[in-house]
Amino acid sequence: MEATSPSPRDGGYTLSLLSTVLSAVHTVAIIAFGFLSVSNDLYQTFTREQLTKPDVHNVKSIGNLLHVFATKPSSPFQTFLLMLSILYYSIDTVILVYLISKASLKAISKKYPEGFPGSWSRNRAGLILIWTSWSTRRDIGFIVHHLTCLWGLVMSVLNKQDATLILIGLLIGETSNPPRIAVTLSNLLGIEPNGNAGHRAGSGNNRASATGRLFLPFFKLSPRTKDTLSSWHHTMFIATRVLLARYVAVISSHAKLWSTLGSAILLLILSFAAIAMVAKKQSNTAFIV
Repeated sequence: MEATSPSPRDGGYTLSLLSTVLSAVHTVAIIAFGFLSVSNDLYQTFTREQLTKPDVHNVKSIGNLLHVFATKPSSPFQTFLLMLSILYYSIDTVILVYLISKASLKAISKKYPEGFPGSWSRNRAGLILIWTSWSTRRDIGFIVHHLTCLWGLVMSVLNKQDATLILIGLLIGETSNPPRIAVTLSNLLGIEPNGNAGHRAGSGNNRASATGRLFLPFFKLSPRTKDTLSSWHHTMFIATRVLLARYVAVISSHAKLWSTLGSAILLLILSFAAIAMVAKKQSNTAFIV
């Protein structure tokens, strides 16, 4: 599968790059610190329960242990990690809304340079143009995804519950992101703000952006490497969503907040819808990360 290069929207190159960098930082933070937090809490819970319950190794006691682990109140560090996620999803949502609005208005102005006779005609034409763009449909899906995440995260922080369950879910979900982020960063850093490719092999005519010239050596990937990473991302995304479906079924009896379970189910629906959209697109063209 060939990973195509995302063309930065007109005037939105910096924001596109910022969105990708924020996604990378969020992924690293969740995988590293989320894993440490969950592992530490599991160890402390096991140690505390083992001291008070000598038969902790039997099946029933292990089930009780996991219930205690999953339903304990949120720790300050867990709340801090969830608030970082809230900050990331909020910023990225604003960026996506801006980029979609800018790209849509530009497309409408280009297609109808003389304007529209009425507001309804303009809105209808705009909606058609928005939905027929693959990249815009993808970004709208990201916005719905982010808002769903914010719903579950904010309710958890406000009620100080289910942080452990949410962090485990985030940890599983973010595992598939590194290959996608690597390819996207390589593509963006090798593109000028006006959308032209830079640092192409054997070509000195195009010049990458200042940011690209500074960081591209660290993210310069060959087309074959990009294809491989894109395939990995696709495979890992499907595998982790299947795992998350099983995880949601397991935690359904442990979640204390209905918003935790509700947001998890909605995110699974969005994920499998995205898989179906990519599969449909792959039947006609290349896979876009």
